[in-house]
Amino acid sequence: MNDLQALSTVVEDTLSFLLLTLPRIFGFFTGFPLLGTSLITSMMIRVCCGVAFAMFLHPIMEHQVGDFSTVEFSYFMLIKEFLIGWIAGFIVTLPLWVSLSIGDIVESQRGGMATDNADPFTGIQSSAYGALIASTLFMVIVLYEPFQILLRFLYTSYTVWEVDSYIPQFDNTKVNGIMIFIKALFDSIVLLGAPMLIMMFLCEFGLALVNRFSPPLNVFILSMPLKSMVSIFMMWAIFQQLIPTLADFFNPDSISYSIIRGLMS
Repeated sequence: MNDLQALSTVVEDTLSFLLLTLPRIFGFFTGFPLLGTSLITSMMIRVCCGVAFAMFLHPIMEHQVGDFSTVEFSYFMLIKEFLIGWIAGFIVTLPLWVSLSIGDIVESQRGGMATDNADPFTGIQSSAYGALIASTLFMVIVLYEPFQILLRFLYTSYTVWEVDSYIPQFDNTKVNGIMIFIKALFDSIVLLGAPMLIMMFLCEFGLALVNRFSPPLNVFILSMPLKSMVSIFMMWAIFQQLIPTLADFFNPDSISYSIIRGLMS
């Protein structure tokens, strides 16, 4: 009987621990689609990955909660945990949205928006350029240090906004943090996409000059092929600097990390 009671206690504590940790982890990977439904369709694989990530949170949860059997669960608590993870995942996905936005802007300038297709990583419509940058960024995340930084970012959120803390204190600092995040998003899109846009504009301007002095040539039929060649060349020229710049957003000293820490404190 004592063995069965001990086993029952262990199972109850384990289930309570998973209920405390898994909602935020699933929310995080919903906002950051590395383990999302569009990329990993098997629910069993996602649950196994979530449990594996949650195992390392046991010391933190034991320090914050103590006895897991005494935790009182509620739907509000589970929804709150999921939303915290989703917000953290959405903010840390800034490089992904920047890459997709750069691709959409380049495609609209090139005149090839009809080539948009579903991106397997995000599950949304994206251009060929945006999918190329996003896929390369995902490869960098998985193979190199940014993936470890992402997990550290996720685990840090449990110490910044604890599980038993329901409503944070909102002030002007947090509002400014949201505005800084939006500003950083648009600044990154403009600065990183400007080289390709400028070169394509110069190509279009040159064709306009040729057409101005020789209208019968109808040189604008060459506009899309020439801008495609220019955009591919510029992508090749800046790719070595573009990907490290986007991957640097996952650095703990970056603006994304500062914003989410300020919002959750």
